[in-house]
Amino acid sequence: MTGKEKRRARRHACLMMFQYEMTGSSPQEVAQRYWSDVKETPSVMEMANALFEGAVKSLDRTTDILSKCLRRGWKPSRLFSLDRSILKVAIYELTEKSFSPA
Repeated sequence: MTGKEKRRARRHACLMMFQYEMTGSSPQEVAQRYWSDVKETPSVMEMANALFEGAVKSLDRTTDILSKCLRRGWKPSRLFSLDRSILKVAIYELTEKSFSPA
């Protein structure tokens, strides 16, 4: 997978996480609705789904890590929703997945 494809997969995972946080739908519903509107290669979809599903399963842990990294008095809920979604997917990828960087 090229670096460009990995970036696209990460972007899709972050957008799905954003939808998940905003709608409260199940991860399966979010992914199904998201991919019904977006066309992408199977390899990009596979990586995006792996990141999104893994980040959702690790939400408690990633939120805890995020909380510890914020300035005293700040809570993750104080961040913009999209920023929080990006950070949660990024924390999951950095701590759990072994995708090569690019």
